[in-house]
Amino acid sequence: MKFAELKSSLVNGIKNVYILSGNDRFLCGNALEILKKKINLQFPDLNSMVFTEENFDEDKIIESCMVLPFMDNLRLVIVKEVKNGIMPSQAMLDYIKKPVENTVLIYFAPDATEYIKKISKFCEVVNCDVLEDKLLKSWITKFVGKRNVSIGEDAINTLIEYTTGQLTRISSELEKLVGFVGDGGVIGTKDVQALVVKDKEYQLYELNESIAAGKLDASLDMLYTLQANQKNEFFIITPMYNYFRRLLLIKTSKDSDANLANSFGVKEYAVKKMREKTQHYTAKNLKKIVDLVAKCDLNIKSGKMAGDTAVKTTILQIIKLRNE
Repeated sequence: MKFAELKSSLVNGIKNVYILSGNDRFLCGNALEILKKKINLQFPDLNSMVFTEENFDEDKIIESCMVLPFMDNLRLVIVKEVKNGIMPSQAMLDYIKKPVENTVLIYFAPDATEYIKKISKFCEVVNCDVLEDKLLKSWITKFVGKRNVSIGEDAINTLIEYTTGQLTRISSELEKLVGFVGDGGVIGTKDVQALVVKDKEYQLYELNESIAAGKLDASLDMLYTLQANQKNEFFIITPMYNYFRRLLLIKTSKDSDANLANSFGVKEYAVKKMREKTQHYTAKNLKKIVDLVAKCDLNIKSGKMAGDTAVKTTILQIIKLRNE
């Protein structure tokens, strides 16, 4: 089930085993708070237990789950961040398949390790991936509204882009913006542009958008800024390869933007923007670009070219192909 469906699902009662997993840790935390509120322990010191990487022990987890609640209807056991390389024991699998009715076991697991994947088929999984834009916009509007501040539509869109939709970042940046405009103020696009730091992921996307648009000077400026803060160029090459490979797929595929967005794991709006870029390339040239980026990666790894030189040369070649 998606995070947005969690509250309504609790109307029908709470399950005994949950996994809170997804790429937005803020949502995972919110999901945990929603479940804790539903359980509503009056004596949490007596009826709850938290296991972390440091004290993770399946026998003790099961033992804790088997303890009857005292002066509360339910007992809560939380397991946070299961390490990679660990697999569930048969005893744990047996417990999850037939949990104690008076205990709610919650795995707080933003990173879906093999352990979590193994047990997920027997649990209620709450998908805490980044929210859809519609829900994000509603959340942002309510967040600032509670603080007697308003925010413009374009400012919301810019904030979502700069933070790549991560609520952890959004909430932190909004606190800063609310403090800046003050009680009764209005957060505008210029405020977001001036105060919000762009995520690396968005900076890389912006770089590739600029390259695809044929903006040489802007592309090189972005490249130099990114290179100044990184030890090597591989963090640039992989997103660049994926970006132009997607352009090639968009150019040659007969699938709808919605289907392509679903397969890429991005918003449909992003596919529409990328489709606009494909108008300036032939399919043949896009294939050449994908091969150029792959060759750039190989040249750096093999030591044939220095990383900064290889990436800059590849950008120049891509923009040249765009203009052919």
